[in-house]
Amino acid sequence: MGVFRIKQTRDNVFQDPTFDPYHLTAPEAPTIVVRPSMMRWLLLCASLALAIGCGAWWRAHLAREVAAADPYAYFEIKAIGPDGRAVAGATVTSAETPVGVTDSFGEWRRFVRVKLGSSLPLQLSKVQGGEAIAASRQLQIPAVMPETGALSIKGRIEMVRVASRPISKAKKSAPPSVVTR
Repeated sequence: MGVFRIKQTRDNVFQDPTFDPYHLTAPEAPTIVVRPSMMRWLLLCASLALAIGCGAWWRAHLAREVAAADPYAYFEIKAIGPDGRAVAGATVTSAETPVGVTDSFGEWRRFVRVKLGSSLPLQLSKVQGGEAIAASRQLQIPAVMPETGALSIKGRIEMVRVASRPISKAKKSAPPSVVTR
C-alpha cells in the first residue's frame, strides 16, 4: 500500500501568499495564436458554409416562386364504358405515369399541380370481361385563374373497346392496339 506524502514542508506552507476572498483576480485567458495554415483552413470552411447556406436559401426561394406560379387544379373525371355504365377500376395514367384508379362509381378525383394555359393528357384503360377498353383525352387548363380562386375541371370520358386482332397460340401475351377517342 502506498504512502501519501505531502511535498510541502511546514516552512513552505507559511511562505505562500494567503488566500483573500475579497480581492480575487481572475486568471487571464491565454492568447490564441493562429498559424497561417490554420487561418487558410478556417477561411475555407467559413466560405464553404456560407456558400452552402446561400445555395439552400436560393433553392427555397425558387421553390416558393414555383409554388406560387403553378396552382393546384381539382380534376373530377367519370369513366363511361361502351355500354353506358360507369367503369370501376380503370387505370388512369398521365404521360406514361400512373396517377390513380377510378372508384366504384367510375370517378377519378385528384388535385394536380398544373400550369395555367396548358393541357393535361389522360389515358384510361381496363380489361373487362376478356376485352380491353380504353380512352384518351387532353384536358385543357384555363389560361387565367377564376375569380373564386378555385380551379376545378370536371368531365366525362367515354371508353371504347380496343380493336383487337386474333391472338395466335404462339403469342398469347401480345398487347392489343389502343384506339383513342
